[in-house]
Amino acid sequence: KLAPGAEQEPGLDDATMTALDMTNPGAVIGTVSYMSPEQALGKDLDHRTDIYSLGVVLYEMITARRAFGGNTSAAIFDEILNRAPTAPVELNRKVPAELERIVNKALEKDVDLRYQSTSELRSDLKRLRRDSSADRATVTPPPVADGPGGRRVRLLGVAGALLVMVVAVILLKGLSGRDATSVDTTPDSGIDARATQASSRGPTIDVLPFTNASDDADQKYFSEGLTVDVVTELSRYHELTVIAHSSAETYEDRDVDIGKTGASPVTRYLLKGSVRKAGQQIRVSVQLSNSGDGRLVWGTNYERDLTVGNLFELQDELTQQVVNAIAGSYGALTRAELPSARRKPPGSLDSYDCVLRAYEYLHVHTSAKHLAARDCLERVAEADPDYADGKAWLAYLYAEENHHRWNERTDEYDALERAMELAAEAVRLDTANNVAHGVLALTHFASGDYERAKVEAYRTIDLNPNDTLWLTLLGYYLALQEDFEHSLPMVRKAIALDPHPPGWVPVVFFFDHYQHDRYEQALSELRGVDMGEDFLGPALVAATYGQLGRSGDAGPALDEMLALWSRPVGEIRGELIERHSMSVALADHLMEGLTKAGLEGVAETTAPENTVAD
Repeated sequence: KLAPGAEQEPGLDDATMTALDMTNPGAVIGTVSYMSPEQALGKDLDHRTDIYSLGVVLYEMITARRAFGGNTSAAIFDEILNRAPTAPVELNRKVPAELERIVNKALEKDVDLRYQSTSELRSDLKRLRRDSSADRATVTPPPVADGPGGRRVRLLGVAGALLVMVVAVILLKGLSGRDATSVDTTPDSGIDARATQASSRGPTIDVLPFTNASDDADQKYFSEGLTVDVVTELSRYHELTVIAHSSAETYEDRDVDIGKTGASPVTRYLLKGSVRKAGQQIRVSVQLSNSGDGRLVWGTNYERDLTVGNLFELQDELTQQVVNAIAGSYGALTRAELPSARRKPPGSLDSYDCVLRAYEYLHVHTSAKHLAARDCLERVAEADPDYADGKAWLAYLYAEENHHRWNERTDEYDALERAMELAAEAVRLDTANNVAHGVLALTHFASGDYERAKVEAYRTIDLNPNDTLWLTLLGYYLALQEDFEHSLPMVRKAIALDPHPPGWVPVVFFFDHYQHDRYEQALSELRGVDMGEDFLGPALVAATYGQLGRSGDAGPALDEMLALWSRPVGEIRGELIERHSMSVALADHLMEGLTKAGLEGVAETTAPENTVAD
């Protein structure tokens, strides 16, 4: 229903406009339970009716019950017009009194006593978030503009109204988690600090509000929003403890003295940044420092074109690049932490240091690195049995033990069975742990249960869609199953987020080229590939040369492969299918290439019973 005086939007013809304006004066249209009283009475409406409907949605979000219900429309109308909804706190004891007041004001039946603007409602929610010491801030939307192009900017204003709902979700998530993780505010520091985890759970990073360094005060919302997104994404990495600051004013327009931020004594790193806008260019500077000595760990600048149309896309892009440069197994934090872990004797390593050993193994696969990480995490599993990350990474290392036959103890246990048990236990300990789900996916791949593997793989990506480690690892295993439709975009995204991935990542693109008979392109992907001590690396080179009819060039790669492969040649195919989770078609294609390259002793075999042929 068009408001009185609304102008025809570009692109809508007269017939469409007539259809849109068909509602007769006094007619009632809409979902009854979410109508405002004035809408139910068929009165003229303005933006305050939407505030009322938003209040109904907020009420339902915090109570899991509709504000107004009934068996008939007449009964619902009666409640909307004449009755107050049940107090939210009676339905959810965790609802603070101030949030109940905000919702009640949005649901005020008298339109003049209701919130008169969404900005007023948003401000109250922001104050509540601050005073409740929740660990995330809201994004202030850009100002609504009129005139040419105003329709596009008004859409951003609508997004601002939707963000009010997001604030409520974030706030209540914080409240609902208080029983497990207490929240306290450090006096005079502007810090909203979550209770710090044990030191064995990895480093604590203190995120200061990104400052608005431009002359345009209206850009403050962008710097605030970028801070919120960075904190939110960093919080996905459960091995980190992230402390967010709620007050940007505390730090704006002056350099931050790292030693005087009011950060917790256990804080190891401090992240700060600034946003400067000049014309249609925006420059974001980011620095990660050691909070103890002020030493710069990592820093960079990002420069981007800025338009209204790509504003939120730009914020997302910058967030992803900053977070992936810092967090995860390939980020600056891991690189900074790993040397200290190496210097400690194995007997004194704490839980997170052992996880770092697993990260080191991820970069370069060698038997020695596998053994060091596995033995360390086995001690962690005994001393810290509720540490989900420790269980998950130990499961991964057992899966790798099965995968590569490294450091096997076949007389003591079945490595794959142990990997499956530990991965499932890690998921039970922390159902939102993407590492646990990722390792469970890998164990399903290894056991030949590819459908369950894919379900867990997609769940892993859903939990943290920008974690380059799992984008590459799961992309690799999906490629082994020739699921290039999903694997290639995942790995391309990982490389876009981290342009310097581990040396084995291009193998994913190799499989795609090789399986589609693009052997020259496949060979080019293998230049510079480092797969550590895995026999598969030189095997791929030799097979590709074989398919190109260049058996002479394949010779050195064949020799290297046989030096790393200590079992009968006739077992290679079964190894690729059973232990490397490779599809039957891909394994046969590689064996064909190796035969053309000059490999002798390759016998015809049938696929193992637990594999699924294409």
